Amino acid sequence: MLVHESISAHDVNSNNVSDNVPVYQLFDTIDPNGPPPATFPTVPSSGVLPLRGPDGSVDPRIRPTKQRIAAIDMWNATVQHQLTSTLTVEVAYVGNKGTHVFAGNGPTYNANQRSMVGYGSIAPDLRRPFANRFSYPGYLVADPNNPGQLITLTCCTSDMGNYFGMDASSNYNALQLKVEKRISQGLQFVSHYTFSRARYYDGNYFAIDPKVAYGP
Repeated sequence: MLVHESISAHDVNSNNVSDNVPVYQLFDTIDPNGPPPATFPTVPSSGVLPLRGPDGSVDPRIRPTKQRIAAIDMWNATVQHQLTSTLTVEVAYVGNKGTHVFAGNGPTYNANQRSMVGYGSIAPDLRRPFANRFSYPGYLVADPNNPGQLITLTCCTSDMGNYFGMDASSNYNALQLKVEKRISQGLQFVSHYTFSRARYYDGNYFAIDPKVAYGP
């Protein structure tokens, strides 16, 4: 699992408009000692850190344990026939299949999207595949239902939109027709026609039901 938390310059100082985050600051008019040092979370004896960080503010980059390389297989077959001395017809089939490719435009998709199952009867965030699937004893957060109270941190009732799955596929099939008519003195007419269909998996709702996200 790869973890990343994005930060912009205007998050540090609202006066920054170039979005260049300063590396250090020699003097601070508010605090002459400069900004406080970064506080790193304490790693428990189990070595397990919360997926979204101790306070749920981390945006994790997630990949499968085994990363597979994308592959595309392509093939074609062509038949050409001369009907007359000046008329030629060519028929071709062209196809390809992508394996272990992106879902949608990639490279990631949301692995914890809300499901439509239970719509109207189950709270929206509880319809996620990993809703409250994991708990982290020793990490306490504010209880949204009881102000002032703390509860054990659980995961995950929010999007996990940075899953590098590489587990979709695609296919393309086409019938191509070409007619060539030669007249005289180098004059000829060429006509092309292609009937094709491309199908792939979209990233939206792919983690819930890939069949719903499949189509042209």
